[in-house]
Amino acid sequence: MGKIIYDKIWKECEGISVVECIEEKKTKEKIRFYQFLSGENKFINRLRYENVSCFEDGTARVKNKGLWGLIDNKGDEVIPIKYKQFFRLSNRLFQVSSNSLWGIINSENKVIIPIIYDYVFPPINRYCVIKQKDRYGLIDMNGDIIVKVEYNTYNDVIKLFSDLSK
Repeated sequence: MGKIIYDKIWKECEGISVVECIEEKKTKEKIRFYQFLSGENKFINRLRYENVSCFEDGTARVKNKGLWGLIDNKGDEVIPIKYKQFFRLSNRLFQVSSNSLWGIINSENKVIIPIIYDYVFPPINRYCVIKQKDRYGLIDMNGDIIVKVEYNTYNDVIKLFSDLSK
């Protein structure tokens, strides 16, 4: 362990602040990391993260060793830190990628859209455009294919779906 030479509280959400720290090693190497500080000025856990988001709905996205996951406001992992990409959507849903494949999970780590697609676009009215081998289709939030993955562009699928829903 080196000396903490800089720390800055840069954001507070839901009563928990993000603390940015820089540790200077004896070798003069500087390591930046983030921790969370509760309203009582206590760290919610002692883990160091490479990157973090602010708390929202009682959870925060955290990155460690190049991978993302989710912790609760007690500092416990809710979703394992194992995803290469991890984006918060609405309604406690997350767009994730693992092994270059995409899907959607919920805040309880339940798979909503299987993590098997080249890309899954964020939902529009409970439907997601999916991409597989340079083709596009549409899937609902139950994982059922609505439009087969056979269209050339995202816009082709959106147009077809809007025509079908009239």
